[in-house]
Amino acid sequence: MFQISDHCLLPLLQYPGVLTPHWLRNLLVRWNRSQVLFIFYRKPFLQENEYEELLRKVQEKVACNIVGIRTEQCFNVELEKALTPEKLATLKWLLAETYEPEKLQTCSFLEGEVCGSPYSVIVEVGPRMAFSTAFSTNAVSICKALSLTEVARLERSRRYHLSLQPGSGPLDKCQLNSFAA
Repeated sequence: MFQISDHCLLPLLQYPGVLTPHWLRNLLVRWNRSQVLFIFYRKPFLQENEYEELLRKVQEKVACNIVGIRTEQCFNVELEKALTPEKLATLKWLLAETYEPEKLQTCSFLEGEVCGSPYSVIVEVGPRMAFSTAFSTNAVSICKALSLTEVARLERSRRYHLSLQPGSGPLDKCQLNSFAA
């Protein structure tokens, strides 16, 4: 574990069944002690009516043994230095939904369901480390306007919890890559 600030500890363990995006994996490998990384999770990424359509498409194109999908967004916030409690509250306010702030937290909503289950996998789809996205550029500009000058980069990725039919085999790398594409 790395200590992120007085307010948050970030476990950097690789959970079984969790695919970490390249840019985050590279960031953790090239960890700079003078910089701070916060990871926030917000659920859901998709609305209820979108789940059925996505599940149908995934069963057709990836694997018919996928019987359920749940989602969350992951916000990876790179800071130049630790935030004060007031600035941390502002960042949380910015990332949370207006009417559902309880759906933003520093622990994944999905990982508890996957740990130890052979019929679950989490796939995370997000940008590569080498490229700062337009989303990040806009998000950092908004942070600067809110006096969050410590925010150097803010990337968003999507996380999908795929539930597999009990008794079926795990998804292979080709199927996982097909899903992520």
